[in-house]
Amino acid sequence: SETVPLDVPVAYRIWPELASLEDPVPAVRVMVEAQVGSAVTVQGKPVTLGEGGRGVVKIDVRDQLLGLARDERSLERDIPYTIATEGSAPESGKLTVRVGVAPLAIESPGPRMVTDQATFMLAGRTAKGGGLLVAGRPIAVGPEGAFAQLMNISSIGATEVELRASAPPLAPRLSKLTVKRVASLAAEAKDEGAKATSSY
Repeated sequence: SETVPLDVPVAYRIWPELASLEDPVPAVRVMVEAQVGSAVTVQGKPVTLGEGGRGVVKIDVRDQLLGLARDERSLERDIPYTIATEGSAPESGKLTVRVGVAPLAIESPGPRMVTDQATFMLAGRTAKGGGLLVAGRPIAVGPEGAFAQLMNISSIGATEVELRASAPPLAPRLSKLTVKRVASLAAEAKDEGAKATSSY
C-alpha cells in the first residue's frame, strides 16, 4: 500500500464559535474562511476578509440573556449569510446557534429595595457548580448553586447592581437589581406618599 497526498480546494468554510459568550459583552463569533476575492455578508452586512481570506464577525446576544429564570433556558439564533467566490453566483445559508443559558433566581432582595441600613442580604440560586459575579466581583456559590452574601451599600442613594451567573458551557445569565439606601424610611414613605396619584 502507499499513501498519496491529495489537495482539494474548498471554496469556503463558515461556522459559529461560542467561547466568546464568556466575554464581558457576551457574543457569538462567526468565523469565515473563503477564497481570496470572495464577497461575504453576515446578517446582511459585508465582512472584511483579511490575510488568507479569514474574517470574524461578533454578534452581540445580550438581549437574549437578560432577566431572571429559575430553570435553564435556551439561546436560539439563526444567522443568515451569503458567500460569492470569485466568478461564481452567491450562495446563501444560515447558521443555527442553540445553547443553554444558566439559571438565576433571586430570593432576596426584591427587584427594587429601599432600606435605611448599610447592608442587605443577597440570596438566591444558580446552576449546580456555577458561579456568580456581583458588580464584577465573585461571591461564594455552594456546590448545589445556592448563594447568600451580606452586601454593603456604601452611600445614601440608589445603586444598580449588575449580576452575572455563569456555568460553562452554558451561556451566562445577566440581570440587574436596584437597591436604594435612605437616611429615614419614614421620610421616604412620606415622600413616596406625596407622589401618589390615587387614593390607593
